[in-house]
Amino acid sequence: MQKILTLIGSGAKVFNSYVFGPEYSFPGNCYSEKPGMLRKLAQANAMIGAAEDVLWPGKRPRTRVAILSPKSSEMWDAKNIAIPTQISDATNTDLNRSTVDYMAEIADLYLALQHANVPVDFIEEEDLSPSGLAPYRVVYVTEPDIPEESQRELVKWVEAGGTLVAISNAGAMDRYNEPSAIIAGLRGAHNPERERMLIANLGFLKALGTVQAAPVEALAWGPRDTLANSVKGEVVAHFEDGAPAIVRQNVSKGTVVHFTWLPGLSYVKSSSGASGKLPWNFSPVIRNWIVAPVRDAGIQLPVEASEPMVETPMLCSKIGAAVTLLNWNNDPVKNLGLTVRVPFSVKSVASVTHGPLKFDAESQTIHISLPLTSADVVVLKPYTSAKTQVKPEPDRPGSSLCP
Repeated sequence: MQKILTLIGSGAKVFNSYVFGPEYSFPGNCYSEKPGMLRKLAQANAMIGAAEDVLWPGKRPRTRVAILSPKSSEMWDAKNIAIPTQISDATNTDLNRSTVDYMAEIADLYLALQHANVPVDFIEEEDLSPSGLAPYRVVYVTEPDIPEESQRELVKWVEAGGTLVAISNAGAMDRYNEPSAIIAGLRGAHNPERERMLIANLGFLKALGTVQAAPVEALAWGPRDTLANSVKGEVVAHFEDGAPAIVRQNVSKGTVVHFTWLPGLSYVKSSSGASGKLPWNFSPVIRNWIVAPVRDAGIQLPVEASEPMVETPMLCSKIGAAVTLLNWNNDPVKNLGLTVRVPFSVKSVASVTHGPLKFDAESQTIHISLPLTSADVVVLKPYTSAKTQVKPEPDRPGSSLCP
């Protein structure tokens, strides 16, 4: 049910429940023999129908956080292997299997931000330009090979006030796989390029050791950078051997946060799993380290939830706002608190599961609470009178109002 509502709640207008069957025609890939699946599909469709008047015209608020989607690096993966069968193609359904470290890291960083309820855009190398970077306050980069002209635009963006989160080996080379010092020059400590790691699956990873930032610590997995000079910035966390693990450096008006390891991959590795259950037991310490640059940038989220592992994508239009609640925990949340920011005075709030809800309202913020099992949709309707409408704030860094 969460999978369907993830799509619709994030702005999709059509989805295909692939594939019903029959099982004898497509063995092992159908739900025709699984009656419980049909029940979940019916529940999801009922929720969508109950909120369709707001979901259909709704659009996502502009997010201020982005992850760079690699391009130039892909041709250099496994460059010394004649036939690199270790890397799967676009049919790969497990993004931590048959892949490369920086690609797995993208999916895993996204998961950690999703679990912290931070909306994220994916941007391409072509977006590393003044206009492409303008909407964003924080950009996460894992790609080793970045064209130097794109790296220079990132530097300008940081100097103007942006926050660059550079993961291990990010930006160490240019598009030709030659060493580059442009992004490296922004960091509090320089790391020479390292060989990227091919990942057969998470079971093959070896522990690096413990990352410590008193009073908390967490276990790191996979490769790590070797720093070639003294650290200029603030060491936020370090390894057991004293080597920096997270370095924060102020650059003009902006900030660079350098993870010398792979926090996303380590976050997924920290979890537990079992058949028939969602993954659980993710490290809250690593999640907080990953999300810290967003908090430090002062970004207001459209929706804030009182519990982790609850995602709340919002769609907004002149009809109102729809907040889809997605519980990625295995257990229900007895009392979920929500803070929702919208550009209108709220007349009514209702859950498609629980009906009308009481709410506390401020200028452009409401506070509600409700129980949550797997999923729900909360609908906020505005007053129709122009006299009661709140004038939207101008689009500014940190603003999370609807388009």
